Amino acid sequence: MGAEALSSEATNADPRAELIAMIRDQGVLRSTPERPILDRDGTRADWMLYTYPVTLSAAGGRLVADSLLPVLRTFAARQLVSVGYTALPIMSACILQSGGEFVGACIRESPKAYGTRRRIEGAVDPGRPVVLIDDSISSGRSIKSGIQALEEAGYDVEGVVALVHFPWRGGVEWARANGYRVELLMDVWRDVGMPLADHAHGFRCVGPVWSERTVASGLHPAYVAREVATEMLGSGRAPRPPSRLDREYDGSGGVYVSFRDRATDHRVARSGFWHFDPADGDAARDVVLATVRTVRGAERALAACGLDRLKIAVSFLGPLERIEPCDLDYDRLGLVVRSTAQPGKVGGALPHTQVFTSDIEQYRHAAYRNARLGRSEPHELFVHTVSKVVEPGHTWLPYGSSDDGDEHLPLDVGARLTARAAEALHAELDGRPLRGAPLPDDLLPDPVHGIGVTLYARGVIGCCISSADTVDACVTRAARTAANDPRFAHKREAAGGEPIAVCVSVLRDRELLDATSDLSRALVKPRPGEDTVGVQAGSQSALFLPQVGVHYGWDRAELARQLLAKARITGGQPQWASYRTTSWVRAGGDARALRAAFPDHDPITPDLPTLRSTLALLADYLCRQVQRNGLVAYSYEPVFGRTRATGTAGRVLHAMTALADAGRILGRPDFVATAAKGIGVALDHVVEGAGDAIQLPGLSASVGADAELLLGLVALGDSALLDPRGNPVRERLLTALQPDGRIDRSARRRMRAEHDFLPGLLLLALASYPGELPDLGPQLAWYQRRFELLHPWGMVGWHPQAWRQVWEAGRRSPALPEFVRELVDWALLRQHHRSGAFLTDLNLTGPSFHTAFVMEGVADAARLMVVIGDETTAGAYMRAWRRGFLLLDRLIIRDSDTFCMQDPITAVGGVRATLTSAQVRVDFVSHAVQAIVKALQYAAAASRWEVDTHVR
Repeated sequence: MGAEALSSEATNADPRAELIAMIRDQGVLRSTPERPILDRDGTRADWMLYTYPVTLSAAGGRLVADSLLPVLRTFAARQLVSVGYTALPIMSACILQSGGEFVGACIRESPKAYGTRRRIEGAVDPGRPVVLIDDSISSGRSIKSGIQALEEAGYDVEGVVALVHFPWRGGVEWARANGYRVELLMDVWRDVGMPLADHAHGFRCVGPVWSERTVASGLHPAYVAREVATEMLGSGRAPRPPSRLDREYDGSGGVYVSFRDRATDHRVARSGFWHFDPADGDAARDVVLATVRTVRGAERALAACGLDRLKIAVSFLGPLERIEPCDLDYDRLGLVVRSTAQPGKVGGALPHTQVFTSDIEQYRHAAYRNARLGRSEPHELFVHTVSKVVEPGHTWLPYGSSDDGDEHLPLDVGARLTARAAEALHAELDGRPLRGAPLPDDLLPDPVHGIGVTLYARGVIGCCISSADTVDACVTRAARTAANDPRFAHKREAAGGEPIAVCVSVLRDRELLDATSDLSRALVKPRPGEDTVGVQAGSQSALFLPQVGVHYGWDRAELARQLLAKARITGGQPQWASYRTTSWVRAGGDARALRAAFPDHDPITPDLPTLRSTLALLADYLCRQVQRNGLVAYSYEPVFGRTRATGTAGRVLHAMTALADAGRILGRPDFVATAAKGIGVALDHVVEGAGDAIQLPGLSASVGADAELLLGLVALGDSALLDPRGNPVRERLLTALQPDGRIDRSARRRMRAEHDFLPGLLLLALASYPGELPDLGPQLAWYQRRFELLHPWGMVGWHPQAWRQVWEAGRRSPALPEFVRELVDWALLRQHHRSGAFLTDLNLTGPSFHTAFVMEGVADAARLMVVIGDETTAGAYMRAWRRGFLLLDRLIIRDSDTFCMQDPITAVGGVRATLTSAQVRVDFVSHAVQAIVKALQYAAAASRWEVDTHVR
């Protein structure tokens, strides 16, 4: 009897239902103590999908084929390719049962070094499309690898078919958003019936074994925790909770207990739980249960250390308040993230902690590291206060609490310290005795581990850190020593009579970090721009103040490498340390606090005169960066005065366009003329052919650069648009509009195609430049679908600009303004109300210049709303724009920021990448320019401008 007669298709049975039942019964492995199952990150998993027992059996193979073949026949492709070993039997079953309708191939992890040396093995034709086969799709790692291998070999991947889908993990969304068709047979939760994540996070999950004893009432919470831990480590049982603690504590949001080494402050254990219902809180009971949970999770470590070596703190969490991302408050409030798809998946992050310094980092830490959410998993956010109660007689590192008001010492303290340092410096330089009253020792809170003085005059000209003496002696000795620092003698000589800026840094709260030679781990905890870092091995040691890493642009690993070099440590396991540091700089008459290595200043009001003067400041910077070839330099390191000319042509041309736009709106023909020269250089380098049009020496070509050239011509005005050399560039860009709605020069789908930034830019250029626009309905639908699936921030900046211009060009689909609203409304929920920053994922280290990029889209969306008569929405969008200006203002280099810079005049008007970065790249500046230009265009179109920022 043939295979056809045995198939489920020949009967009335439902092969999919039978296959689901078979996978449920035979296709899942469960973890056991003898054979634990591990996730990719090495943590233990309760179970895993394991389809081999099904797909490598005769019955299972027939069910697989009977279930998949009807789906596969709806594709145009008749070539199947398996990705990974688990897909091979699935593909083989389909090929065998299809009776020759399908052929197949498999993808090796890497090409063999002998034989055919192919990576794709099988009888498939690169000239015909293929369908990728896999057993399951989760994060999409396997299918991305498979699609990349096939496309690099010249194949057209029509789509992907898999047996099992793991929802919310991002793989399916990624594939569909890139234009690949995805078909799935079953859902691992709904159909296979696997249990949703059930992380134990509530007090009811602790389940202690009680002893006969009860903790005495009226004790300090840390004493209660010590009693519980002592009895747990001795007998495994917990004493029953006291009736009350020494006073009332608000633990309605939960309780956590921490154990740290008294000598090193190393954290040995920490655990606890949250209360999503504040009525569940009972402070006395919860301290006991949180301690039980902490001891259970770290019993060996606690026993090895011994409780006598440890100190204890209890953290009481205030009630959990549900918020949107815009209401994050990293400086003051803890965060809890909970999946709404799998409510058992919960993760938290403390406020004002180490490792990271921003709200977006706190959010990502809670959501993706601790809650382990999938990339597309829906979730909700909660914030809470944290009150840390430390065991009497002990100190605690000042992180992770809402009530630490001592992060930065007061400005008046800095004013006195810097004034005294300046007095000591000038006394040393003048060769005279130091006069004036010494500083009192009670000026600074104990313990202080050192006071550093750094001198600046077109860069560092001296530095010293002094310790182990009175406050006044430390400051004056450090200043005098810095004035004679032999490492910078040549720089002091070159600086001549330049004014000297005096920076004083106070080092407190030392923490000994791990002793390690792994530079990627050595300085993970210290906060960039906030903490001094140190290293020691024997008698060799070195320190770097917080501003060093920021000014040099070093990441944590490079900072560690440079610190070792400074200490001349070449091997072993050096001991690393960090110190919480407050710094002030006195340049001229006033002292300013440093925040992340640059002076703090009050926010400016973004009224129209301020916007125009700021725009002129930025445009002047671009003009100073123009090279001999007429184009602006690609990047600039203002601390060292170093310029780099090479980079991407698109960013350089974006700057020329921004300069022309600024010149026209400010009435500055000099700006326009400078831009015209650079755009003319680009026109002179337009080449014929099917590839990228602009080929500028030293700059990488791209479709984006071609689009920027058209926008530059539009910015220059009517006379530039008469130049016929722009027309063939436009014709090339039109070829990127694919019939299915994709914007890509390739007629085939490509996983490496840029679908977030480039399409909006290209549409903006086509809609702005003279000429008839084709029907853009397919593009509108394609990118609206992509945004719904992935919500990429790159679309939020460009697409509102593009579609507003499309509307102005006469293509007025009702769906167009709705899409623009969808983009901007989503972004506004993710704009931080306090800082004004858009919490993008375009820079994972904190608020960045990308806020200006998003502000461009917000301003143009507001302009579109004015045109269609939606004044309310337009006003809301521009309030968001003005909030964003608060962050942008902090990134712009102004006179007060240049105390540390080689060439202050050149640096003013540059825009830094982030608050913890000193580097300036040309597009950081040009996006800031365009953000302001578009706000001024909105003000002209709406005939109004409010200055109330509505910042909370």
